[in-house]
Amino acid sequence: MRGQEARDQQLERKAVMATLAQSTGDDIVRLWNEAGLPSEAELLRGPETGLVTVRGRIGGGGA
Repeated sequence: MRGQEARDQQLERKAVMATLAQSTGDDIVRLWNEAGLPSEAELLRGPETGLVTVRGRIGGGGA
């Protein structure tokens, strides 16, 4: 049953993220303030750069 709980949590988190992604910044700020959450933020980790491996095919023939 533990696996089902993890899948349910993942689906719930996915739904919340989809809602946030479709919201305007003004809506998020307004709701955040209405909820009484602190407005101060602390940077936990800065941006990172890294490498990405991409495999390309010339001609689309699969060779």
